[in-house]
Amino acid sequence: MRWRRPSFLLVVAAGVLLGHELGYGVAALAGAATGLSHAYLDAALRIVPAAGAVALLAYATTTSRGGGDRLDLDAGRLLGAQVPLYVAIEVGERWLTGAPLGGLTEAPVIGGLLAQLAVALLFSVLVRLTMATLRGPLVTVAPTPPPAWRAGDWRDRVPAAHRPGSLGSRGPPLLAG
Repeated sequence: MRWRRPSFLLVVAAGVLLGHELGYGVAALAGAATGLSHAYLDAALRIVPAAGAVALLAYATTTSRGGGDRLDLDAGRLLGAQVPLYVAIEVGERWLTGAPLGGLTEAPVIGGLLAQLAVALLFSVLVRLTMATLRGPLVTVAPTPPPAWRAGDWRDRVPAAHRPGSLGSRGPPLLAG
């Protein structure tokens, strides 16, 4: 289980980066000015997504091997780690560039904050699906028993008076004679 903490941190970093890019990308498409320089993200965009994907897989693999249903990488825990880190990055960007902190309420930042929720949910679902896939099939089909009329000998289920060749009450009247 030694992979769990580094994997969690790498997944959080990938989530923050993905949420940041989604928020700023949607804001740019909507015509909002992004304002700040994000040149430092070029290096992170080369490393963090791949590391996050490997960490997501490693986390799901080590958790599913443990056999327990305890899932530390749920959306709430991811969101609880991603949002403070995202806000810290946004505050740091403004501090380094000398931009006012009032810019934290602009559309790109709010969009990135909302994208953190979507990314946390997405990563949580991906981990659950990966764990379920590694543990076994998602849907198990139990063999169906044969119908009751096929199980055993039919003579056990049919009253003697109704068996073929019997002279029960349902047959034609017998002529005495």
